[in-house]
Order: sequence, then C-alpha cells, then structure tokens
Amino acid sequence: MKRMTYRYSVFGLTVTSELALPELPSSETTRSDVHIQLSDLQEKMNGLTADHPYRLTEETFSLYVPGVAHYFVASGTTIEVDLAAGAEIEAVKLFLLGSCMGIILHQRGILPMHGSVITNGETGVLLTGHSGAGKSTTAHRFLAQGYHLVTDDVAATRFKDDAALVAPAYGHQKLWEDVLPSSGIGYTRVNREVDGRTKYTVDREQQFWNESVRLRLIVELVPADIEYVQHETVTGMDKVRTLMLHTYRNIYYKELQKEAFQFESAMALARRVRLLRIYRPQGIASEQTVVELITAAIKEGINDGNIKSKS
Repeated sequence: MKRMTYRYSVFGLTVTSELALPELPSSETTRSDVHIQLSDLQEKMNGLTADHPYRLTEETFSLYVPGVAHYFVASGTTIEVDLAAGAEIEAVKLFLLGSCMGIILHQRGILPMHGSVITNGETGVLLTGHSGAGKSTTAHRFLAQGYHLVTDDVAATRFKDDAALVAPAYGHQKLWEDVLPSSGIGYTRVNREVDGRTKYTVDREQQFWNESVRLRLIVELVPADIEYVQHETVTGMDKVRTLMLHTYRNIYYKELQKEAFQFESAMALARRVRLLRIYRPQGIASEQTVVELITAAIKEGINDGNIKSKS
C-alpha cells in the first residue's frame, strides 16, 4: 500500500517523509534531499542491543532505542524508521529529528554545531555548552525580549565566503519544567525525563526565524563553582578545541577517523565568529546577568573582532 508523503524544509534541506512531522515548516520545493520512510529493519539491526545501541560506518548509521524504534541512516539521503509496538510518536521524533538528522548533516559534510541559535534579525548567536549548561533557558530569556529562534539543538552550519551561515530548523523549543510556570507559554508534550526532571516541547512558531542567519557570535556557557558570573574571550587553539568539543555528536568524527575534517571545519568557523565563554555559578539564578553580558557583546560591535572583558 502506498503511503502518503509529506514535504518539509529543515536545516536547509528538503525532506520528504512517510511520517507526519507537523512541527517542521512545509516545503513546495519539488526536489528531495532526504527521504524518511517506514521500513522493516530487523535484518539491518542485527547485533544491536540496549547496551550497544548504535553502529556507525562510513556511509551508514544504525540506532536502536528500546520501546521506541530502530533507525537506519544512509548516505546523507535516507532515514528508515521501524516503529516499536506502542511507541509514543514524540519519542520517535526526538531521535529522528535529533540524532538521525544530525548524522544526515555529518554524512553530507555540513557542520552540525550543538546548541540553540537566536537572532535579532541581523546577528546570529549560538548558545552552546554541555547538557545542563543553560542553553535553552538562556535562549528563552532572549525570546522573551523579542529575539527569534533559529534552531534549538542542532545548528546546521555552512560556509560562504567569509560568513558562517546557520539554516533554520523548526519553531519548537525544549524547556525544563521549572522554567515554564513563569513563562506564560502553553505546553502539552513531554519531551523527555532526566534525573527526575521533565523537559517539555513548547511551540515557538510565532518567534521562529525561517531564514538562514549569519553566525557572528558563539557563547559557551559553563556552570562553575563560583560566586558570581565571569567571562572571557576565547582565542587561538583554545577557541578551535572548544568549537570541536561542541560539534553535535563529535565522537562520530573520531570513530570514522575524520578528525582532520572536524579540525578544518572548526578552524573555518573560528575565523568567522567570535567566541565568548561565560562561567555561571551553580545553584544561583544568574540568567539575567548572562543575558546582559551577551547583549553587551552583541551591541559592542560585531565588526571589531574583539569582546573586551569588563569583569
């Protein structure tokens, strides 16, 4: 039986899908860069277990998520999905739009940075850091001040002349439950639960920026055992290493022995953006100070190539 096919635009790619993904912007483009199809993947998943959930080769990526789905990604063009019985569709999409689309970018030679990108219409800012660093919460603060969301988790980054361009993802954001009560945002969908905390997917369609933006500033958020917010400009090899660290699923470069390509991509990005590292105290509400620091960095002049420390 022929399945219905939907057509979307995400990360600068046109995606045709047999699975409805209503959060993605629809596309009228006739070409198809990536096709998502429902398949029986039992043979391709041989050997994958909960303890060994993925297999990575030069051209393919296999992923097993118990109770959710099997996924098979190939050649930067195809994602096959085998749904588990009774799987919740939100859980299926979590890995489909995260890990699998991240692999698609890897396979197509597009640099996937990890973090949220916001814009004021002129300047693109990537908020990065490890899990729990405050990326989405800080982005939320900026959206409340009139900024727009470009992408929430994976930043598809391309280079054109002297610019680094980030393509839009889709108008949804993941926020922890403790951020939501005071935000006034409606939310209904549980995204995931980690260490007793619940993360929700919230609608950001009204604040979504559906155009590529020029990335000019990257902010690394670092929780630290300190009493007040501190910051520094990152330069040289520390800058390059930091960018490599925050590449989405950066371990894949090592497993595929493509670290040279990763290094070259990080060097190319380092030449085109500034990097500000902000240390924020753990357990102390410091979001407003962080936002003020980033806002000052933006206003200070994107063209002068330096952020002067005031702390």
